[in-house]
Amino acid sequence: MIKSVYLSPSTQENNIGYGDYGTEEERMQQVCDVVQEELLRHGITVFRNTPDMTLNQVVADSNQKDPTIHFAIHSNASTGKA
Repeated sequence: MIKSVYLSPSTQENNIGYGDYGTEEERMQQVCDVVQEELLRHGITVFRNTPDMTLNQVVADSNQKDPTIHFAIHSNASTGKA
């Protein structure tokens, strides 16, 4: 049974999307907000990184909290030719 989840939305503020998409960091934070709300609604403990954390800090934080699942939330990069 899942008791806790560490949500790890992208911290890549320099990955800019197409049109008014914004950045990967902004969009994945929005996705994470929705996922977090649903997990909490089902009584699951949620941990989450912050946008200012480095990848090494995210890994250390997740390892320290020892969640049942670590869920990295990222979008794909593109050259714009896809």
